Amino acid sequence: MRNLILVVTSGLAGALALGAGAFVATLQQDVPAGARAELERRASGHAIEKVKIEHSDGALVYEARWSDGVHRHEAAVTADGVLVDTEDQVDASDVPAAARAAAAKHMSGQLTFVKQTFVFFEAQSADGNELLLRATGGLVDAEALEGGPENDEHAERGDDEGDEEADEDGEQDDDGEMAVNLRDVPAAILAAANAALPGASFTAASTEMEDGVAHWELSGTVDGEDVEIELLADGTLLEIERD
Repeated sequence: MRNLILVVTSGLAGALALGAGAFVATLQQDVPAGARAELERRASGHAIEKVKIEHSDGALVYEARWSDGVHRHEAAVTADGVLVDTEDQVDASDVPAAARAAAAKHMSGQLTFVKQTFVFFEAQSADGNELLLRATGGLVDAEALEGGPENDEHAERGDDEGDEEADEDGEQDDDGEMAVNLRDVPAAILAAANAALPGASFTAASTEMEDGVAHWELSGTVDGEDVEIELLADGTLLEIERD
């Protein structure tokens, strides 16, 4: 989970920059309806404290954190609400004895245990080949997983570091601009862009921080002419450029 773009709270939007490509925004505005509904369902009425929006395999992943008053919980989903992974703090008594013994052997002091669950999908072909994939479309190294997720350089939600086949979406420019898959652009931005440029066909999108405010840029064509449109997260039009 290295390609952090946004940190979202359930309160009003702020302008606190958290580093390159990171800022505070609003839960309702920046988290798609499908992802928000699934995260709220999993929180079961508990207040969601924070949502991190990250890149994985060229897609955006939304990770929420909440507490049930005793334990902390996290769940990560895709833009349309498909589960990617979960983390649940558990009592030591709920951890298998072998795992507790191994932890005590390698660590000292009071230990806290978190149960991690990763969701993978296996594709099988008629000729017997198999592929293990994440919900975001990335490939999982099944052989490395046999030794545990900690041995899989991609197990932590498909961080693209070292992945020669990683999608270019999610790469951050030196100036802080981050490419975003078009399917992950908030609906309000797409609607505003289409209203401002009727008939436009958008082919690329990116987001970046300017003075603590998120700016979105979409590029494409209208009637064969190259265009770029820049908007705020709420759909406010800032600029249209035509070549």
